[in-house]
Amino acid sequence: MSRFCIFFSLSGRALAIPGEHVREIVPMADVSTAPAMPGILEGFLNLGGAAIPVMRLDRLFDWPEPARRMYSCVIIMETREAPLGFFADEAMAARPVPSGDILPCPQSQTFNGCVEADIDIDGRRFHLLSPARVLLEQESRRIAEFQVMEQKRLNDLAKPRA
Repeated sequence: MSRFCIFFSLSGRALAIPGEHVREIVPMADVSTAPAMPGILEGFLNLGGAAIPVMRLDRLFDWPEPARRMYSCVIIMETREAPLGFFADEAMAARPVPSGDILPCPQSQTFNGCVEADIDIDGRRFHLLSPARVLLEQESRRIAEFQVMEQKRLNDLAKPRA
């Protein structure tokens, strides 16, 4: 038995996310911003007319701000509520991981249990993030409020002027 994962780096850390939660990976792109956005929210990516919130995991976890590079990207994941993107320094691999290489991580050892397991690949340890636990419920609601406003703005821009 194996689990398919997407491996990426951010702020010098090796991370992974379950592949079934990843909608797509897009090259680094400009995002729109709005006044009074929460600090963990970088802005919104207009992806085919859909306002996708893009958050900053480095800010969420209080890691050093990464330099944007040629291979920087936005990983868009499906959450319970709506798609949510986050910056990554580099998407490194997408591959199945044998269950024997997935080491459970006690929820008490991470904030809100956001790391569900550790994965050892080729002598490197990756932290497997839990998409459902990366944000607190209050953070998710606040981002959703901004997403609704940004989607309305995009919809209004798409309407022809009378």
